[in-house]
This record gives sequence, C-alpha cells and structure tokens, in this order.
Amino acid sequence: MDGSVEGARASVPVPVDGRLVELLAVLAATAMASLPFGVADLLAGMLAVPALAFHAVVLFQSRPPPAARVFSLLVLVVALGLLPGLHHAVAFQDEPTMSHGHDGGVAVTDLAVRALLEGRDPYTESYAELVEGMPIFYGDRLIDNPIMERYPYWPATLLIQVPVQAPLLWAGAPVVDARFVYLGVLLALGVGMARFSLRVRGDLLLAVGVALNPLVLYWTRWGSNDILAVGGLALMGWALFRRRTVLAGLALGLALACKLLVVPAVVLFAAWLARRARDGELDRRTAVSAAAAAVLPAAVTAVPFLLWHPAAFLDDALLYHLGASAERFPIAGQGLPVLLHALGVIRDPLGSAPVWATTLPTLLLLAVGAGWLWRRGWTSPRAFLLAATFVTVGTFWFSRAFMGNYWPVPMTLLALAVLAPWPAEASRASGGQAPPDRQSTAAQQRSPARRATLARVAGPR
Repeated sequence: MDGSVEGARASVPVPVDGRLVELLAVLAATAMASLPFGVADLLAGMLAVPALAFHAVVLFQSRPPPAARVFSLLVLVVALGLLPGLHHAVAFQDEPTMSHGHDGGVAVTDLAVRALLEGRDPYTESYAELVEGMPIFYGDRLIDNPIMERYPYWPATLLIQVPVQAPLLWAGAPVVDARFVYLGVLLALGVGMARFSLRVRGDLLLAVGVALNPLVLYWTRWGSNDILAVGGLALMGWALFRRRTVLAGLALGLALACKLLVVPAVVLFAAWLARRARDGELDRRTAVSAAAAAVLPAAVTAVPFLLWHPAAFLDDALLYHLGASAERFPIAGQGLPVLLHALGVIRDPLGSAPVWATTLPTLLLLAVGAGWLWRRGWTSPRAFLLAATFVTVGTFWFSRAFMGNYWPVPMTLLALAVLAPWPAEASRASGGQAPPDRQSTAAQQRSPARRATLARVAGPR
C-alpha cells in the first residue's frame, strides 16, 4: 500500500515556475544574440551579462510592477540591438563594406534618400561607385554586386527614412544612417510586445519570441531592413487579438510595402478572410476592406514611382526579386535551387532558375495553403498564422536566394501563433459558432450583452 502511494506521488508532475521558463528563454536568446560574429558585435557580448542580470533581478521580485518588467526587456533590447547597431553605424560610416557588417542595402538606401530629397528618382540612380567595393563572395570567386545600378527595395522602405534623415541632413549631422529608423522600430517593437505579452499572458514569453529573437537583433544591428516587416506583423498580431480585422490588414499591408517577403502571408490572409465571410463571422464589407488594406500601402507608395519611370521601377523592385532582370543575385542560401546547383542540375548560378523548381512549386504551395484554410474551415487567427508560417518557409525554400535574414518573418508568424492565447475554435460539433468580428455590425457593437460575450471569448486584455 505504501509503495503504491509513493509511486502515485512520484507520478504527479511538479509544477514549473513560469519565471524559470521565461528566464531560460531570455538566457537562450541573449546567448545567441551576443555571439561575436564580428569585432563590432563584441559590444553586444559585453553588455549581455549585466542586462541579463538586471532582467533576472526584476523577474524574481515578489510582485514586480508591469513598468519594471517592460523596462527590463527594453534593457536587453538596448544592450543587444540598439547600442551595437549604433556602434556599427558610427564606427564604420566611412567604410560601408560588408566586411564590417554593413549591409549593402543600408548604403544604397542612404544614397536613395539623398537622391529623392534632391528631386531625382532613386530607381534610376547608379550606386556603382558605392557598392563596387562590396562584391559577393560565391564559393572561391567574387561576383559583382547586382545592385550597383538599382534600388532593390519597395518604396515604403525608402519613404519611411525621409522624416528622420531629412532633418538630420539639413542640420548637418555627422552621421546619417538608415539603421536609425530600423533601431527605432526595434525599440518600439520591444515596448509594444512587452506590454502586449504581459497583458495577454502575464509574462514576457511572447515579447521574447518576437522582439528578442536573436536573428532579429543580429540582422537589425547589421543593417538589414527586415525589422520593418517584423514590426508590421507584430502590429497585425495585436490587431487580430483585438478583433480589429481591417487594422490587421493594414498592418500586414505596411509589412508588405516594406518587404515582399510577406506576399505569402497576404495571399493566405485573403483566403482566411473569405472563409470567415462565408461562415458569417465577418460581413463582406469588412472582409473586402481588410483585404484591400493588405495591399493598399504597397500600391499607394508605388504609384508615384511607377508613374515617374515605370520600367526602371518594375525592373528594380519586382523583376529583380523574381530573377527576371538582366543582373541577377546568384543562386545562394538554403533553398532547393542551391541544392540543384550543388548536384549539377543547375550549372550557372547567375542564370535563370528552372520554373519547375521555383515558380511552379511556389504557386502550388500557395494554392494548397489557401485551399487548406478554405476547406478546413478553421477560422481562428492561429490557423491563419500557422498556415502562413509554413507556406512562407516553403516559398522561401523554392526561391533562388533563401538567405539567413529571411527567417525572422516566418519566426514572427510562428511566435504569434503559438505564444499568443488565441480564443478556442468554435465547437461545430455542438452547433456553436465563432463570434463575429467587432466590425461585423453596428447593432452588435451597441449591444452590452454582445460586447460582454465577445470579451469573454477573446480572453484577458
């Protein structure tokens, strides 16, 4: 009898202190984000330990105030992202080469802003003088940087710089760098996700998964502009949690206007909206408005440049990314075309990648993802975010250049899907229906009983 009792006691799981889970996640993120990949990254390593210690002290207080919890995460973001990023920008302002971690996109974006402020079209500018010293190392040879004669980003990436860089240039600031905007977005992301995570989870795990993602921190301080897409996706997640579908579409549209990497998520968002409208969870007007919002920022920011020099704009901002321009980025990274090149199926890394290995499987994957959301009828935001995660990774794998800085986009989608406490799916077996979106009808918004029901389903605020 005693043995059976002891065995039963031993089988009872011991509850894990949530603070230890959070500390472990923060420790792992900090360790990976502070790895000294370059001399300038040593600053992150030196600041990591005191920032982590401060976070632990605040975390293990008996009842730390929310403001202190937010500040403790912000300290980590500053130590691992902001200060090393500023060091990169200032220390190597006269040597904008990739050997110092200076992304080529930072250099051309800075010149593109100056060209625009002087009344010239950035998509017709030559950047050869700047980036000719930034060749691409490909195996045992060097390849000329293909962005010497093009600005490869969508206009929002450029336009978002103008309000910051214009005053600095006019004031004669000694250092004007595109990373100032990226690091500002990173700080806002840290504060916003920390507040959101504390409100809906009671801890900072969601904020750690998004804002303290080591790849986000690492690539942002190096100058990659993927933080703009991550910020837009985080805002989309917050809006979806609050059942503000049109705002979620607009946030996704802002991410798309900055990075075409989120195109798969936009396609699946449209399929998800269509299914929700079919099931009566959204009225058609809201669904159409949200879908339109997801493409509106990209369209609006593109129109002036499309009218200015249409051929140059389409070649730089669209055809280049499709591998259809005269100068192509070499087949590189972690995708299927790289494997085919290694096996000798693709012989010229600068030539066109076969359609059967890139375009066709990408379109098939998008169709499968959209069809899954439509046919399965799972209309929770989690279903959309999970589908968008896997389809995005798949489309990257079929692209000619699946680079390491692309990972933060699907990782952010996955963190939002897994770590946010989304409302449970409606129980179709019991005849239940998912609650309508808050924009569904004015009558539902005016009904106190309806508002109370929606609040209970949505969970804690």
